Amino acid sequence: MKPTAVFAAWSALAAVTLAGCCHAEYTLHSVPENVPAPAGYKVVATGSARNSGYYLFNRWPLFCGQTLYPNTGDYCFFRDSVRPDLNAQMLLTAMRRHYGAEKLEHAEHQEQSWGYFSLFLVWRRTVVTTAVGVRQTGVGKRSASAVGNGSAGAGTSAGRDAENGGNRVKNE
Repeated sequence: MKPTAVFAAWSALAAVTLAGCCHAEYTLHSVPENVPAPAGYKVVATGSARNSGYYLFNRWPLFCGQTLYPNTGDYCFFRDSVRPDLNAQMLLTAMRRHYGAEKLEHAEHQEQSWGYFSLFLVWRRTVVTTAVGVRQTGVGKRSASAVGNGSAGAGTSAGRDAENGGNRVKNE
């Protein structure tokens, strides 16, 4: 291997490491009482989840934000965690913990990729997910195990989005 190629690779890795790195984070907001919800449900929160990572040739993950530990600045190496289904899972977990949400509705995902350095060796990929968290109201409330047991699950808009992409949200 030529010394210039090795130097370029190490320079790219150093620049990526020192340039703001990657992260997984979420933000949540409570909602007013009058927000429309599906029949038998109450909207309890709105939120967004963002995850970013760096990829070699926009294909192989170098390091990505850690969705299991959001809002900490933690990241993982060589694991592709910048995916809409993992963002939906991260958002549902946060809404469940803070607001008692049972499922996500109106989930929307935005994906962005852009290359850095000459010949686009290293790419930064970001996925942003926004959704509304709902909780069942009134008599006949289902148990948490019937709602998805920690996943966005089939039947929710987040679960359908994940299934359409070929990936289902998995319990960790």
